[in-house]
This record gives sequence, structure tokens and C-alpha cells, in this order.
Amino acid sequence: MWRKLVRLKWFGKPTYHPLDLADVPLEAGVYKLHKHEYNGEWTIFHVAKADKLYEALQLHLTSSERNEKILETLRIYECAFSYALVPDPAERDAILKYLYETYQPEATDPKTIPAEVEPLQVNVN
Repeated sequence: MWRKLVRLKWFGKPTYHPLDLADVPLEAGVYKLHKHEYNGEWTIFHVAKADKLYEALQLHLTSSERNEKILETLRIYECAFSYALVPDPAERDAILKYLYETYQPEATDPKTIPAEVEPLQVNVN
């Protein structure tokens, strides 16, 4: 059961902001990694939360990235990101759970999704 719908302001559209992190803030939030499929569609392959969005996204682009699925996807596909600022930690957890349940992204480890939290429904675009 989802709680109320919360409207988020998403930044970084897949078609306009390929992995260019210049404008990503050092603020807390949730984010999605997108890949451009061969059929022309954009799909979400990873969702996560971060205390510092810029640092979290930058980590995915370095040799420090440990998630093999993310590394492989970044190597093979044209990729992009989108993020929303969410300062409250409890809301970040609940939104992350909603995003995970909505997208079932293949590169997100289910162990990183808070099990005890009720999902908080948000607009996904």
C-alpha cells in the first residue's frame, strides 16, 4: 500500500542531460540512471538515494564503482541521469522504495532498499 502522492521536481532529463554532472548539487535526494535502449526507448536501470547527489553520481563514473551491472551498462549504452532533492532521510527511504517497486531496475541491489519502510508514491517525471 502506497502513502500519499508527493510531487517532486526532477532535474536532468535523459534526452537533454547525458552524464554531465556540472549542475548536480551536493544535496540529499534520490536519483535514477537511464539507458538508451537499441529500440530508442529510455529505461531506468538503477535507482538510489544519496546524502550528496553529486558525489554519488560521480562515483558511478570512476574506477571506484563496484556494481558490475552499472559499469557494464555505462560502457555499452548511452546513459543519463535524473534526480530530485529530498532533504528528509525518512522520505528518501520511502521514495526510494517506491521507485524500486515501480521500475524493478536490474542494477539496483534489493538489499539497498529499506524493507521496513512503506513506499511513498511520487511523480516519476
